[in-house]
Amino acid sequence: MCLVINEKLSLRQAYYEVSNRRPVIAPNTAFWRQMIAYECKERGKSTVQLLRGMVRPIPDVYVKKQCN
Repeated sequence: MCLVINEKLSLRQAYYEVSNRRPVIAPNTAFWRQMIAYECKERGKSTVQLLRGMVRPIPDVYVKKQCN
């Protein structure tokens, strides 16, 4: 969250930045919701979406990361 607030990175960019340095990160759904809400409030839209239709919603960055 620090990268989003202080460094002005998008939520997606911040996730990839941290994930590249520490691949095991996996914030829980509640934290993702808070981060998405913050990005929407501050920037008018979010760069990460929660995907539904699974046991629990997952952020789209998890799916796109697996495809790379």
